[in-house]
Amino acid sequence: VIIAGGGTVGLSTAWYLAQSNKNYSSITVLDPYPPPAYASAGNDINKVIRNEYDMAIYSVIADEALDIWMSNPIFKDYYHNVGHLSGSFEGPPYSDWNLTNNNTFKYTDASRFEVFGANISTIFAERWPVFKNGPPPDFLGAINGRGGWANAAGAMKALGEYLKTDKRIHFVNGEQGTAKGLIKSGAKVTGVRTADGSAHHGDLVILSMGAWTSQIIDLEGQGWPDFSFVTSIQLTEQEIKELGQFPVVDLINPGLLPSQTSGYFFPPNEDGLLKIVAKIDGHFRYTRKTSNGMMYVVKPSEAHDPKNKLPLQDAIDWRQFITYWLPQIGYKNFTKSSACWDLATFDGYWILGPHPSSPESLFIATGGNGNTFKNLVNIGKYVVQFVEGTLSSERQETFRWRP
Repeated sequence: VIIAGGGTVGLSTAWYLAQSNKNYSSITVLDPYPPPAYASAGNDINKVIRNEYDMAIYSVIADEALDIWMSNPIFKDYYHNVGHLSGSFEGPPYSDWNLTNNNTFKYTDASRFEVFGANISTIFAERWPVFKNGPPPDFLGAINGRGGWANAAGAMKALGEYLKTDKRIHFVNGEQGTAKGLIKSGAKVTGVRTADGSAHHGDLVILSMGAWTSQIIDLEGQGWPDFSFVTSIQLTEQEIKELGQFPVVDLINPGLLPSQTSGYFFPPNEDGLLKIVAKIDGHFRYTRKTSNGMMYVVKPSEAHDPKNKLPLQDAIDWRQFITYWLPQIGYKNFTKSSACWDLATFDGYWILGPHPSSPESLFIATGGNGNTFKNLVNIGKYVVQFVEGTLSSERQETFRWRP
């Protein structure tokens, strides 16, 4: 088996292939970089781990992932169950908010899930005095004690190191691991051609290249490369102590006020970095206009370029966002900005399935939509089940190639 792309989906797929009773004789993972795959969306200081979704199938799969994060020896030391504080500024009839909450109660372990009512200001004051301004106006809120964040890059590196102990698994990096095209015999895909001209042949090719997928195949309108900016604030030991512990804060459906910006932020990690993503425009593709009308361009290959800077208007908006929630540190400089690239799909679901041009030997596994890292621990199971014909017909229909 050849896996082109060694990020979140590729690593997870290699792990589950290795566990399969099919006993695959050779599993080759191609990527320009070793785990944690430098340009991967998963190569980050932390990612949200949650099970609240407005798509029921994701609620189920995310809840399963949480069990693995909390129990598997490869991952559990990288997971921090600090809670997930979700919020929305959606107006009546609150359909998205209600659907997400109903899915959480119906399809997940909701024993620690609580939706706030009119007493929300009192709850904030009692539980999270660190949020000195309390909840913003018109805030719909919920807390899930079953959720939090993971050291993303650390977990990916740990999985990579574990996989290297399996003699069947081979990581190929550098130009020799940079996929540039497919090798075919007639219409059948037989391998992957890499940047140095090498040919990597296999009975099965799994394409899991995220934002780079469209550089290898035509997605036929199903998805596109997409990115959001990420930044962080460096805290001192004293500031970390003063803030104390608090949950991941994750807000959707923005309102009109600066305090009603959607976005999310994390408690500081072990290095004292507090990561922020304020979704002013949601995710944006390739280019966007700045306040002075100029276009700001970021390419996937430049995801972690140290020259990356937040567009000025975003920096202003993000400053207002974090200053409302944590005025104690709102004045501090942003220390690093990067672009987190992924593949967005037209309907928000993964693309997992055989490609119609070569259904016996080419399998597509992509479409993270900016929220799949939590599934590092289990998305590979569904890829392998689809490959081996054991995935339920309902899930095959949901995730299949669907132009």
